Amino acid sequence: YDTANHWFIFNDDLKVEGDLTVTGLINGVDITALAEANAPLKVSSGAGLSVHVTAGNYRINGTITNFTGSSATLAANAESFLFFTGSGGLQVRAGAFPTNVSFIALAKVTTNASGVASVTDERVMLNDDRQTSVLSVLHPEFKDSSYVGDGTDNTGQLSVSNDNADKKNFYAWKSTRPDFQDYDILIRVTLPKQFARWDAVAPLSMQYRSSGVAADTKADVSVFDTAGNAVTLNGGANLSSSPWAIAGMTFSGTPVWTPGQTFLVKIHVASRNNGEMHIGDLELRYAELEKE
Repeated sequence: YDTANHWFIFNDDLKVEGDLTVTGLINGVDITALAEANAPLKVSSGAGLSVHVTAGNYRINGTITNFTGSSATLAANAESFLFFTGSGGLQVRAGAFPTNVSFIALAKVTTNASGVASVTDERVMLNDDRQTSVLSVLHPEFKDSSYVGDGTDNTGQLSVSNDNADKKNFYAWKSTRPDFQDYDILIRVTLPKQFARWDAVAPLSMQYRSSGVAADTKADVSVFDTAGNAVTLNGGANLSSSPWAIAGMTFSGTPVWTPGQTFLVKIHVASRNNGEMHIGDLELRYAELEKE
């Protein structure tokens, strides 16, 4: 023991059995702060079904957030995914990471009946996922489209014309029958391989117009994701308007959007009493990762 400097001197290997608590510095380094700095946004198990996320900074869509750390309680006997979103902060979701919003992955956590069984680190350090906003406009006659009757009440004529005043192409569905006759316009759209997410405000919009009595025409839009499942749409139902109008639609639920794969848009048009249902441009808004 060095009485002058008040420290122990060891000239051989030192073995410590049990916990060692250091309240000062080691070679001038605060190891408590060092451990925290080396593990930003790290998920670790806590007591019971709880997990803790350490402090750190992250950026989503150009906005930097200073996260101060937090804890979350998970469901028992489940597989939970922890991530950050730009608008919601720390999120816990069962099943998988999201596919329709920008996010920062943290961890996949598996629990049993009473506690945390495993924590899989899903953080990706040193990434550069800059995104570009894309507006893709489809003009009638739509590319990669087909036209199908459902086998019932499909008497009418579907054509493509041009509005000289507005300088736009449009589909026209017309039936002389007194009861509604309908037809489907099916459009296959392939997502780019750099697809990142849909626009949060108006991922899909469509121009439409009723020629004649508006009550004698209508249109409905359906979307099927890249897994072939029907997507829950907000907007796009029972569309009818005498002047040109735009229907803005958003997606809800948990649809699957796999980059490089194809999804389907179905436009169901109906007419009676010589009314014409007109369908104009279809617009897709999304973000994609910048190419190298």
